[in-house]
Amino acid sequence: MKEEQNKNVTSEEPNDQELRACLKVLKSLVNDSDALANLQEEERIELLKSAGILSRPDRTELKKRRKALNQKRKNQIREKNRAARGKTGIR
Repeated sequence: MKEEQNKNVTSEEPNDQELRACLKVLKSLVNDSDALANLQEEERIELLKSAGILSRPDRTELKKRRKALNQKRKNQIREKNRAARGKTGIR
């Protein structure tokens, strides 16, 4: 099942602009679900599966997301501390 979920995933990370465009499209689909009828059945199924996997991740994915978020927070704290130490002239 896990291999099936990841077979269409690209290794390239989306940038902020692409994520915002995706969010806009998803919101428009929520407001006008008839637009899904314009997709071929295979594409519609792929879109709905991907949205489901994203919205309801398994334990492994939750752990991965949590770890990435914690790492990002730690890095932000480290950078803040480095900047503060740089201003004081300590070290």
